[in-house]
Amino acid sequence: MKVVTAIILALGLWYFFVLEQDQWLAFVYSNKDDLTTHEMYGPYDSLEKCRDAALAVIYDRSLQEHADYECGLNCEPWGSDGGFPMMCEVTSR
Repeated sequence: MKVVTAIILALGLWYFFVLEQDQWLAFVYSNKDDLTTHEMYGPYDSLEKCRDAALAVIYDRSLQEHADYECGLNCEPWGSDGGFPMMCEVTSR
């Protein structure tokens, strides 16, 4: 019985630490006044990497004056079509 309990505990810990890692997605809006048009990048394993990626896209396209971005943590599609909008646990810049 102890062996079975140890195996279940090990599998649970493996699932929690390996499979359930936080993932950040970058949403880049080429026109900061129109948030309906976006491009999505990621996933990234940290907010800092997400920010860096979003800013790299904006600077590579010379959109500093026009674009905006946000990063979302553990985002899932919201709605039946499986696409945008996304529901995230947290969003941040």
